[in-house]
Amino acid sequence: MKAMNFYTANGWAGSNYDSKLSTKEIAANVRAYAKKNFPGFKFSVRSEWSMYADSLHIELKEGICIPFVEGSRSAERGYMSTMSTVKGWENELTPEMFKVLDAVTTYASSFRYDDSDGMQDYYDTNFYLSIKIGSGYQLTEPKAKKSSVKAEKVEEVESVAVEGLEVVDYSDKAIAVFGDTKAIKEQLKELGGCFNPSLNYNGEKRAGWIFSKKQADKVRELLAPAKNEEEAGEIVPECVEELPAPPEVIYIEIPTDEASAKDNEFKELQRLAKRFLNAADELHEKVSNYIDGSNDAEDEEAYNTIKELEADFLKLYNNYYNDNITPGLNYEVAESVTPSRTNR
Repeated sequence: MKAMNFYTANGWAGSNYDSKLSTKEIAANVRAYAKKNFPGFKFSVRSEWSMYADSLHIELKEGICIPFVEGSRSAERGYMSTMSTVKGWENELTPEMFKVLDAVTTYASSFRYDDSDGMQDYYDTNFYLSIKIGSGYQLTEPKAKKSSVKAEKVEEVESVAVEGLEVVDYSDKAIAVFGDTKAIKEQLKELGGCFNPSLNYNGEKRAGWIFSKKQADKVRELLAPAKNEEEAGEIVPECVEELPAPPEVIYIEIPTDEASAKDNEFKELQRLAKRFLNAADELHEKVSNYIDGSNDAEDEEAYNTIKELEADFLKLYNNYYNDNITPGLNYEVAESVTPSRTNR
């Protein structure tokens, strides 16, 4: 790629940026990447033309893992929407969901260039990137991997004896396996299992493997030796490998020092402020259009996104400073706690 000359000090271009590629072509590349690398998830990737800067919209429609951390704001609302990146959303998205969205959006951003500076009211980019998990997101059962071996040569899945495992009906279409599965994780993967550290079961968040009920018999067959030995009350030593001792439990003392807690709270305040201001930079044009009376649905969605991000920031800001600032696109307030932006 030919080196670019940027107007602002913050200008950058992604590794796949090519001025000859249209946003429609980029959308096709992102769609193919998501389908190849994350077959258990269904994405909607569409482009939108604009006279000033195009938009690329990525929405996750369905997938094999729970999207939001239990008790998070996104879980309560049932959806999330942001711009450019999902970095900063680690406390909202489950680890698996964050990994998937981060990979897809990072790939999409590799086709971008951005030479914008909100402090100068200067915006120059080839397209804006929006990321969304809608309220209609569907949790699906993982598909069993297809074997490339001919039917007559397929071997039965090896059974491994592991104590303390629990198989439960997780939903109408899925079962879950809970317990220490390290010794048989490869066999569980072969059966099409998907590991999730935050499955919700009986009101508790537990780590476990989730399977389609079509695989229930094979899963139970895999775990049968452990169950049979446990019921018989005897284990033949030469038939069972000695499992490693469980790791020592280490208790990490949570700092109670008031100054340390205050420092962590301020760091979180800065994170929310940067998230609010970065989105404001990206959505500046659409938000301005809405304020000026636009009836366009995209402009309204952009405005609502900014208001939600501002509300998150101000909630913590008012608590931290014992203030009572009401939402109203208070960019100056957010910039007051992010000095790195005001000195750009």
